Amino acid sequence: HFLADGPPPSELIEAMRAAYIEAGPEIEITSMFPRPMDFGPIANVADEAWKTFARWPLLRAALGWLFFLGLLAAAWFFTH
Repeated sequence: HFLADGPPPSELIEAMRAAYIEAGPEIEITSMFPRPMDFGPIANVADEAWKTFARWPLLRAALGWLFFLGLLAAAWFFTH
């Protein structure tokens, strides 16, 4: 009816005039505090590994390069 060239039907006009729009409920301010996240035993192992790498930066760099070179070798292997 809204895209028609002629005027809308009288039933539609009456229904739109009779409709009452009411806003939703008022905003309630609440406070939520985040709980500490528990990642399980894997997080503890990862934390210990991170502390080990933090103590030995050369070991961290060497393992990082080995990981990068391993990714390059895997990419070369799967493309040839």
